[in-house]
Amino acid sequence: AYLFSVPLSLLRVIFYSIVLAIGIAMLTRHAALAQKCFYAAAVVGILLSLCVPCIQAFLIGAWCIYCVVSATICVIFAAVALWMWRSV
Repeated sequence: AYLFSVPLSLLRVIFYSIVLAIGIAMLTRHAALAQKCFYAAAVVGILLSLCVPCIQAFLIGAWCIYCVVSATICVIFAAVALWMWRSV
């Protein structure tokens, strides 16, 4: 599947690479900025996790197990971000 001629799998790899970089940055002295980036990435991840399953269900009519697992990870990621935001 493609989004604006870019494979969705490539977008996911880029997204998870950014999340990894944010996670590493949270361990440094730039933790406050990294935490804000973490929240922003969580919003992007949850929006994509809502869109992709809808596309699979209603447009394609088929499910990709990798996409379902990836969407689940993004939902967990957003839940952790929400928990962190509420505990601040």
